[in-house]
Amino acid sequence: MFSHGARGVLCNWMWALRDPRLQHYRMLAFDFRGNGLSDYPHYPRSIRYRQDVIAAVEQLRRDGARRVAVLGISRGGPAVLTAAAQLYPQRVRAAIAVASIDEFVGDDSVAAVRASKVPLLVLVNARDGLGLTPTSRAIYRASASPDKHLVIAPGQGHGDVFRFPRVWAAFVGFLRRELG
Repeated sequence: MFSHGARGVLCNWMWALRDPRLQHYRMLAFDFRGNGLSDYPHYPRSIRYRQDVIAAVEQLRRDGARRVAVLGISRGGPAVLTAAAQLYPQRVRAAIAVASIDEFVGDDSVAAVRASKVPLLVLVNARDGLGLTPTSRAIYRASASPDKHLVIAPGQGHGDVFRFPRVWAAFVGFLRRELG
């Protein structure tokens, strides 16, 4: 399950959904409420991003997925990490945080992983364009999971870590280990 960051849309993930190395997985990218083609509900319903992740996980499971990994980039990170902590191990098997922010509308990345053993992959550029490299390190360090990995790419952009083959290989390898 792929979730986007601020000002993102599900189409940001089309390249990943088409990657032949992922074709044997059931995949879903979605628009958070108020983004892309999704509804624009009134506040406070407009900021319930964790519920969007939970709904996406449930849709994948209804569609036949037995093992689910969730990925969040930037603003999508806290929603994914808190949902994964809540749903592990019955409905979510792994979480991936890409250049995640630490907290957004009540979803706290560090607190979520501190309280969960969900297998975790944290990906970030060495010089993240928004300065989130220390945040990613803090998320990694806080994780209670014995199966956690931090991959730091040599880039400077925000969230564009997958352009480095080593990072993409780490991501695919993590999915294979956790989901089969």
